[in-house]
Amino acid sequence: MAEQVNAADKLYFPEAWGAGYFSINGKGRVQVDVNADGHHKVDLYELVEQVREKGLTPPYLFRFPQILEHRIEHLHNAFAKAIEEFGYGNEYRGVFPVKVNHRREVMEAIIKAGRRFQYGVEVGSKPEMYLALALPLVEGSLLLCNGFKDDNYMRMAMHAQRLGRNVVIILESLADVQRAIRLADKMKIRVPFGIRVRLHARGSGRWEESGGEYSKFGLSTGEVLEVLRVLEKADRLDDLVLLHFHVGSQITEIKRIKNAIKEAARVYSKLKKTVNSLKYLNVGGGLGVDYDGSKTSSDASTNYTVQEYANDVVYMVMDVCDNENIDPPMLVSESGRAITAYHAMLVVNVHRAPENVLAVEGITLNDDDPQVVHELHYICENLSRKNYREFYHDALEYRDELHSLFNLGFLELEDRARGEALFFDICHRSVKFAKRERGPMREEFDDLQRDLAYRYICNFSVFQSLPDSWAVGQLFPIMPIHRLNETPDQAAILCDITCDSDGVIENFIDIHDERRFLELHRTTSKELYWIGIFLVGAYQDIIGDFHNLFGKINEAHVLVGEGGRAHFQKILPGDSIRESLRFVRYDPDELTRSLERTLAKRTGDELLTQREAKRILDDFKSGLEGTTYVLPNENARTKKR
Repeated sequence: MAEQVNAADKLYFPEAWGAGYFSINGKGRVQVDVNADGHHKVDLYELVEQVREKGLTPPYLFRFPQILEHRIEHLHNAFAKAIEEFGYGNEYRGVFPVKVNHRREVMEAIIKAGRRFQYGVEVGSKPEMYLALALPLVEGSLLLCNGFKDDNYMRMAMHAQRLGRNVVIILESLADVQRAIRLADKMKIRVPFGIRVRLHARGSGRWEESGGEYSKFGLSTGEVLEVLRVLEKADRLDDLVLLHFHVGSQITEIKRIKNAIKEAARVYSKLKKTVNSLKYLNVGGGLGVDYDGSKTSSDASTNYTVQEYANDVVYMVMDVCDNENIDPPMLVSESGRAITAYHAMLVVNVHRAPENVLAVEGITLNDDDPQVVHELHYICENLSRKNYREFYHDALEYRDELHSLFNLGFLELEDRARGEALFFDICHRSVKFAKRERGPMREEFDDLQRDLAYRYICNFSVFQSLPDSWAVGQLFPIMPIHRLNETPDQAAILCDITCDSDGVIENFIDIHDERRFLELHRTTSKELYWIGIFLVGAYQDIIGDFHNLFGKINEAHVLVGEGGRAHFQKILPGDSIRESLRFVRYDPDELTRSLERTLAKRTGDELLTQREAKRILDDFKSGLEGTTYVLPNENARTKKR
């Protein structure tokens, strides 16, 4: 059994992508270590069983607030260590970009965990500004105001200053500057400003286009100089305290980060000689997450650690400032993905697994059966490791002949069904033989295995729970959460339950390359088989949509004590059908009344009995309060091992 668990470790490699939070225990199940210290581990499968006992139906989203706390501590400790090591003459302040995850429960956990670090927030819209204004930030925590601003947004930011918040309004255009001066004069207030500069340097990875000289946000060098002129003319140059830049999310290459930091530090140094009030350098976001565990510059990874990131930021800024003979600034970063990604995971049940309706063992032939079926049967009976390549190519020709004869009307449906069953059995067995081979000859059968991958229908919506997977091809770690002491025997692609062909996950992480299928265990509709999708705590909560009206799913917030004792801090029910209908502005009560009118007409016309009408109405009313997702088979049970 230990050997099989070790094989599962190599196949799914959770310790490579899990940053110490995820591993496989001796029972062949995924375990979560909330502090990555080996002392607070909990069995994820047992958590699933516990929420089922509480009456919650799948899919489930598990949140671990302690992981959020650990991530915040890890980031701040990394900067503290770098500052001490290099003798940096200032401090670090982190801020959380609210756009990464606005969920109240997430924000509350972050604010609570960040208090001892004076951890602040960054907002980028008017609603976020309203949210931040009421957050219980510790005194001294930064409140950075980014994004497009109207008068209302700007006024609320200035009110925050009067409420004692350490607010900085970041100016991103000349229009922002003029608006800020006008409102500050009108309100008779002095409020700290920042400017966002557009660097030449760009990030790397999927979002590298969001940085550089042609990025959406920021001021060019000429515009920066004009802003200084306008502020000086308005006698507000001393209100300028912060320089900000952003070169993209999920930056995969540390070299790109270093280039951007060096350029921004140089800009800061030049400005500091003119604007003595400057004291903050905000290096923006971009700190990436190693989703695939490869520690490379692939789009799903990073070729650096959090500590390496902090070291390079601190060293590069210090080096430039020393060169320019100015005091180093207080460093600020807006890391969001690296803080939140690990704390949440999605657990889904397989709703339907493929079943072989016509097994080749049950196929018998007689002399009257078509010759092409006889030929496929012969290949199937005589396939071996020595001849599988040649016989597979023969089978391809017979498969084409089978379909041609059917289209011409020479074969019956039964003939086609038997021929296809024989062909696919040949394919599956050929793949098994090819797995023992090495070198380029195997490539053809690697592609064949991808084509043969079974479609596992899973009880979730890609568009609601994993929008980045569909929208930008983001890879997330995916693996079964149990039965990991068994050898998986199925190549699978995951399909959701939406009526959309895009609702699939067909690319999976790998240390060396993307996998085109996921290896899973054979299962049936009478068994409950659970799959975990990890590192979904950033962005997915917020940008998920209601395609097919699949709503938010059931959530469990878990605290883990010493020795793995788990406590459900909070359980949040997912959306009912009633709530999903309200989201698209239907009144469920009006829909009920409309149905009642239809039923009354049908019973009046004697097309329904009163009893039948009541049953329909009762089912409708009770269903409105139920889940939008598919209920598992009532007789389904987890396979015991």
